[in-house]
Amino acid sequence: FHMGNQYRKTASHNMNTNSSRSHSLFYLHVSKRSKKDVELWHSKLTIVDLAGSERVSKTKSSGEVFREAVAINQSLSALLDVIKALSKKKIVVFRQNLLTLYLKDSLINSYFALICCCAPGAADLDETICTLSFGSIAKSVTITRSRNVMRSPRQSSRNVWGLGNIEKEVQVSVEEYEEVCRELEQHKAASARHGEELQKLEQ
Repeated sequence: FHMGNQYRKTASHNMNTNSSRSHSLFYLHVSKRSKKDVELWHSKLTIVDLAGSERVSKTKSSGEVFREAVAINQSLSALLDVIKALSKKKIVVFRQNLLTLYLKDSLINSYFALICCCAPGAADLDETICTLSFGSIAKSVTITRSRNVMRSPRQSSRNVWGLGNIEKEVQVSVEEYEEVCRELEQHKAASARHGEELQKLEQ
């Protein structure tokens, strides 16, 4: 974690002398195997430090710092779109930005917490309102969760064996159905012959 943080790029502008020029993501993977060695549970903890949205009119940034600010704002806008779509239970497009693509696993089938950092000064009122609005939308998101479980080779072979039995049962059912259809056609033909014979007798 500390090594990754050392490589994080910062720059200075009118609003911050040590401004982060990128988002930071830290992943912690945890695996747990069941006592009978049948199932393997996988979990992932994602810690994200989002770079703050910047208004060029306040930061007075230019050149590379300006281009980085544009990229940061675009990624935050894409994340807001994803959060809005999740809150309204609409189709979510994660591939519109690398940030949302990397956070996909953390926003579906997961627990997530959001900490909003706000400045108390009156000069930062607009940014504070936007941040709190983002937090309010994120708060309305509900996520359906399920365990991430992998079966062991032994259990997988059992599942394959079970699937083979099911396929055999389905094949037997199909053959029985076809046999019933043939018998039904034979009964229909026999009934037709009996009807013709009955008509001849009545004449």
